[in-house]
Amino acid sequence: MEAEIITGPLFVQGKPRTYGDRKTEEPWKTKISNEIRTKWGTRKPVREKVQVDLKFYILRDLDLDNLIKPCIDGMGNALFERRKGRSSPWDTEDTWVWKIIAEKVEVTNENDEGVEITIKRYL
Repeated sequence: MEAEIITGPLFVQGKPRTYGDRKTEEPWKTKISNEIRTKWGTRKPVREKVQVDLKFYILRDLDLDNLIKPCIDGMGNALFERRKGRSSPWDTEDTWVWKIIAEKVEVTNENDEGVEITIKRYL
């Protein structure tokens, strides 16, 4: 049985950024958040267990685990409620993420770089 898609697949074009480089990580998270928010519209925040599928299209090899965090933060800002008492827009209730499937795909053109994000109900 295939999990029901909540939103996506959504392709966010741009050079995927890794966790830890604040100068490039913040704009990348903001871009992801804005594009998901546009697709999500005015629906209520997610309050159920989800699976997140991430496919990173990259020119050069980057650590997969460090690519994941900025995407989850950006996605969470658009889909989940902010944690109470927290001021960071990236500190959201991403505890709803129960499963992550992530992969890297090598591309030869920088215009093809980005991440494809699909959010499904967790089974």
